[in-house]
Amino acid sequence: MADTQEANAPDSLSPGRFVVAALKIMAGLLALVAVIAVSVRFWTLGHAPDTTVPALVEASVGFIAWFGCAVLMWGLAEILSHLDEIRVLLRNQAAGVTAVQAPAVPFPRPRPNDVRSEAQTHLLEELVHLMREVRDIELLSEPERAARLRAEATELVQQLERDVPMLLREHNLPEARQRLQRARQRFPALSNWNVLAQQIEQTRAQFEAHDLELATREIDDLAALGAWDRATDVVRTLQQRHPDAEQVRELARRVLLGQARDHRDHAAH
Repeated sequence: MADTQEANAPDSLSPGRFVVAALKIMAGLLALVAVIAVSVRFWTLGHAPDTTVPALVEASVGFIAWFGCAVLMWGLAEILSHLDEIRVLLRNQAAGVTAVQAPAVPFPRPRPNDVRSEAQTHLLEELVHLMREVRDIELLSEPERAARLRAEATELVQQLERDVPMLLREHNLPEARQRLQRARQRFPALSNWNVLAQQIEQTRAQFEAHDLELATREIDDLAALGAWDRATDVVRTLQQRHPDAEQVRELARRVLLGQARDHRDHAAH
């Protein structure tokens, strides 16, 4: 009878909801305070004449710690919000009730809160990984840090030397360019990026020449039939694939001039 009354109690009277709401509010305020504090700290360090790297690292670690506490608090609130479902499942298991015998307790449908919980968990994992990285770097000496950077650079070069040719075979030039750009920004002094950039440029030129040849043939056939609308569509598609190609722009001008000339001839007759 007590369980029935507990299950039938209005949700608005459940004290757990107030605790969950309080935890979420506190988590939000803590995250806001962390952002404001780190902004003020970085602004102060940026205007200080004697700013050091350890001071910047200390400010970053402090922000990560406070923001991590806010994420943990939010995650605790999400766990508390699902306590009722967990209690029902445990009570059914203790009574020997299976999913077939108890259809009144269906498998919960995914809710927006579940999606947010997954995102928060992923963010928390990234924060923990970042904190470990900062901790490890702080414990290293200068030669060890330099060796660590060289190892990371070598690993990134090897990864891109595998991925870029694969992306080029898949005709995915934008992704190849983005990965190379991010790698160059991280380790700008490496000469390996020039070789990969040449591979991307050579592949781009090959694709451009091949697409231009096919489009030119198709446009010539369409122009002979007077199908200028279809020829314009072909040029538009080619411009989307190669927006910076001068030969594509020249082909577009040819189509416009041919279409205008054809219209004048029809008007004259």
